[in-house]
Amino acid sequence: MTERRETGRGRPQNQRNTRPNKPSKFAPPVKWEDGDRIAKYLAHAGVCSRREAEQLILEGKVM
Repeated sequence: MTERRETGRGRPQNQRNTRPNKPSKFAPPVKWEDGDRIAKYLAHAGVCSRREAEQLILEGKVM
């Protein structure tokens, strides 16, 4: 009789690399505190500096 051979399709399930999931590429959302300024929020999000954000707000580019 013929013996059944393994098909060679990689490692068995129990021997596979069990590396933990990669961390997220994105920072966790910032919790909006009461009284935080929009400029501070924009700066923390990396949009621009706080001073640049204040200028954008004054120019009406941020609502």
